[in-house]
Amino acid sequence: MRKLAVKAGALAIVGALIFAACGKSNDNKKASKSAKKAAAVKTDFGATDTKIRVGLLADLSGPFSTLVRDIVLAQQVYWDRLNKAGGIAGRQVELDIEDTKYDVPTHKQKFAAMAAKDASGVLMISQSTGSPHTASIAKDLEADNLIAIPLTWYSGWADPAFGKNVFEAYTNYCLEGMNVTQFIKDQGGKKIALVTFPGEYGQDGAAGVKQAAKALGLQIAYDGEGKVIPPSATNPNPDVSAIVQSIVSSRADWVYASVNPTTLARLMGGAAGKGFKGKWTGASPSYADTLLKSDVKNLIDTSWYQSQYTVAFGTNVSGMSTMVDALKTDKPDARTSDAYVYGWTEAEIAEAILKKAAGDGDITRAGVVKAAFELDKVDFGGLAPSQSWKGEPNSYIVRESYMFKPKLSLYKDASLSGGGSTGLELIKGPFESDLAKNYDYKGPCFKPAA
Repeated sequence: MRKLAVKAGALAIVGALIFAACGKSNDNKKASKSAKKAAAVKTDFGATDTKIRVGLLADLSGPFSTLVRDIVLAQQVYWDRLNKAGGIAGRQVELDIEDTKYDVPTHKQKFAAMAAKDASGVLMISQSTGSPHTASIAKDLEADNLIAIPLTWYSGWADPAFGKNVFEAYTNYCLEGMNVTQFIKDQGGKKIALVTFPGEYGQDGAAGVKQAAKALGLQIAYDGEGKVIPPSATNPNPDVSAIVQSIVSSRADWVYASVNPTTLARLMGGAAGKGFKGKWTGASPSYADTLLKSDVKNLIDTSWYQSQYTVAFGTNVSGMSTMVDALKTDKPDARTSDAYVYGWTEAEIAEAILKKAAGDGDITRAGVVKAAFELDKVDFGGLAPSQSWKGEPNSYIVRESYMFKPKLSLYKDASLSGGGSTGLELIKGPFESDLAKNYDYKGPCFKPAA
């Protein structure tokens, strides 16, 4: 009996070794097959058999950094989650994140490095912050066979003659301006004070407001288009006293602003200090929920109406729980922010394009450009209106936006794990005004001087 037991034990050990060897052999075969499959996909710059490099040209220290840092964080969480699930075509996605400081020369310099035709280059750019900044590289994108998803909503991106390789998401500043102007009229507004930064951001939105005001019979009581000086490294707090006085003197019942959050606070606070009682709204990037804990929090509560291109954080749509769960898992101590939705949906666009290219067996830069133009639709699960770039711009540009009311009573300054709330209450949306719906897109609403 002992001999039989020894023999049985020996046989069991041999069997286990054979099983382990077979298992190891199967694993090796699978790995080899996966490697061969990855190697079969064409690559050139920004991709290898194991890696895909994606660039972000982000304002991490300039006037829009409050928003952009959260947008970048959402992308980081998104790609980390995707990598853990196997990446794209057997490759891990590696992010190259550069701070452009919201400075055009810096933006161009950082882009040139990303466009390198060697191992340091990227396959695509999933965020390019700033309208004039992205405009400065628009032709270079074409020359280098790169595409960029802009963190800017200039109406020129859909124009093939201007932004062919810039794949915009959501509605543009011009159509947003039309929607917001319709909202102003619906609220009983009659006189608008218009205050904006110069360039493709502020003046594109102003063009939409002016077109809508004329069509709807509203008065532009003060035309401050392009007159607000943006903050910069050399002039972080430009003088806004003349703009403030013009707003007050206009006796407008509404102000439309295309600025940044810090400038908005200075304009609202300054005008209120001089007795101005009007309501305020404007282009989405003008506002950040951090203003609900600033010196103008009570003014925001009573007077600011927020236009957005996406839903707010925590909105009950199918795509929200996936995003929130991932953020809470990876960054539980991060602040709650509506801006995460922009970063998450930017990454969803980039993933859809890259997966289409990989499915075509071509993740060269040219293959990614081709895939982007052939993509039928990106569905964001309700986080934003679905998006495509296939066909003529007039047929695919997004014309819908949302209107929210920030409320102190709903705001909770707490981390993601602490159940924070950005305090936004949905008033309307997604909606498109008749003007936006019927707008015949033939190019940018605003064209900067040559």
